[in-house]
Amino acid sequence: LLLLSAGLAGASSALSSVRLCGLFPRFRTAAQDFKADDSGTRRFAAFVQAIREVNNKTDGIADHLLPTTEVLFTQRDSRRDGATAFFEARELATSAFKGQGCDAIVGAASSGPSALAALALKESSTPQVSYSSTSAGLSDGSTYPYFARTVPSDDFQARRACSR
Repeated sequence: LLLLSAGLAGASSALSSVRLCGLFPRFRTAAQDFKADDSGTRRFAAFVQAIREVNNKTDGIADHLLPTTEVLFTQRDSRRDGATAFFEARELATSAFKGQGCDAIVGAASSGPSALAALALKESSTPQVSYSSTSAGLSDGSTYPYFARTVPSDDFQARRACSR
């Protein structure tokens, strides 16, 4: 989150805010009785806490990070579902923040929803960073040119495990 925000803020010296959008699974789909997704809720809470820490310039914690930039955020529920993630990513990229869209999207949690969200974001050239999508297919830069992740791909992990 901090690296993404720093990169976006550094894009223009006049930038005073960064609009981040999140795709977090908060509830499951109807097929799964709309059950709460505890891990998604915890990840969303961490996202909010990180943004609060960056935005609080007087608490002595990370006050030097983005000193003249406020990180704004909104989020949508991906429901760990590809179709939902596609629709919500497109809506965030085009309609969030009163139609201004997002500077970047954080999420989704799972590879399938992240892949479909990445396809939706390709049209608007909106960067996407997933915190837990590991599918090797997401490394295809021609299919997912605006996708990045903070975890290694399954392919990388498998090669590392086999080399031991």
